[in-house]
Amino acid sequence: MLAVDIGRRNTTTALCNLEGKPTKIERVPTVTDKTVEEFCAGLLKSAVRTVKLVPPEQLLGVGITIEGTVAADNQTVVSSFLPWSGIELGQSKILFSSS
Repeated sequence: MLAVDIGRRNTTTALCNLEGKPTKIERVPTVTDKTVEEFCAGLLKSAVRTVKLVPPEQLLGVGITIEGTVAADNQTVVSSFLPWSGIELGQSKILFSSS
């Protein structure tokens, strides 16, 4: 499992075993002056560095957390400590696409 926590100070990427215990942790300062696309590109690079440590078939899922408010439709982040808002959660697959 790959776990990502986007915090006010640091963004943490962790590779966890099936018991949820971290086996590899990478922590970098959270940069708040980038566009959502730039931020996600940096996050993707960190995630790729981390998941290279295990065979692809052993990566069973990805979880991403960030502090913020989600609209009543549960589809859009309407505010967070980052300087962007109105990000549709369903669009994340486009932002993190490797193609």
